[in-house]
Amino acid sequence: MIPPDPAPPPPVMFVHATLRLKAGATKKYASLINELLPLLAPLGWKLLATYRFSTGPVRTLLNLWQIPDANAFAALPGQISADPRLRDLFAKVEACLEENVLTLMAETPLRP
Repeated sequence: MIPPDPAPPPPVMFVHATLRLKAGATKKYASLINELLPLLAPLGWKLLATYRFSTGPVRTLLNLWQIPDANAFAALPGQISADPRLRDLFAKVEACLEENVLTLMAETPLRP
């Protein structure tokens, strides 16, 4: 008897963050993100890339985060509230931003 095919792995999940920084906040924001990275890693958040827009709205960044599943996205606000270090750092990050748009995305089977 041939064993059944194993279940496919769950899709890899990503968070696409489009951030518009306040004037003069780029260095402060970068410093805060570098402080946040080791605190977010145990929660399953991994920063894959950060890009600065060359055209369009000035002071706009795109961050691409990999997360283990959609639950990690939903759980983050509660984890921030429960951890004073995260709460403090996220408040400082928010103070650097004019706008923050988060989009949850799933990997597709399409490959270039």
